[in-house]
Amino acid sequence: MKLYSWPDNVWCSEGLAPLVVRCDVDSYLQPPFTDHFPIITIVELPQERVADWAEFTLDLMENVIAMLEPRPLGTSEEIQDAAAALTQALQESIKAMIALNKPCPHSRRWWSPELDILWREVNQMSR
Repeated sequence: MKLYSWPDNVWCSEGLAPLVVRCDVDSYLQPPFTDHFPIITIVELPQERVADWAEFTLDLMENVIAMLEPRPLGTSEEIQDAAAALTQALQESIKAMIALNKPCPHSRRWWSPELDILWREVNQMSR
């Protein structure tokens, strides 16, 4: 049996780490002619979020406009600062404008508002 001592690294953000359900190497799925193994990662994401995307866009635009004036970024530090400011603007808009949907455990998660409209139309036609 061959010993493997150089595992591939798996990276995730500090906020994503608690959502990782499984992160394992699957040696049975090793592609031919390579010493790499697939890393199977399962992440349990929060429930679907519902938003008025037009209002979200307006709020995001306000947050972005409130950032520093656009200018050429000359240093690595300036790029990092601009990325941090943009991330902050996005996070503020997400917190303000997007509600977390909390469906009951017995709900049909695949059911959408569009299906509700179609269901009503079918019921009206069958009368």
